[in-house]
Amino acid sequence: MLWLTLLAACGALTCDELDAKASAVVDAAIADHQECAVDDDCAIVWRSGACFAHCSAIVGVGGVEAVDAALAEAEAICANQPSCVALEPPCAPPGALRCDGGVCVEA
Repeated sequence: MLWLTLLAACGALTCDELDAKASAVVDAAIADHQECAVDDDCAIVWRSGACFAHCSAIVGVGGVEAVDAALAEAEAICANQPSCVALEPPCAPPGALRCDGGVCVEA
């Protein structure tokens, strides 16, 4: 019973809260890296980790490393609660990418 008290005192997050926190880190990196000049500037990134799972997203290739770093940060968040396991949602395969007005979009 003592461990429950300690866990509550430490402010442990629920699996849903961890999902939201980890997802927010990755989504912020994605939102910050949408710019492009030509279609080839766009890339697909995956938005899944140990405690969160979402479909792919599109970023400018300059943002791939930033998203990878955000994914690593999100994994560290998930490590706080190893019992939380995310199930992959049904996602349609990503389509062709294009640069539209300086922003990467799915064609």
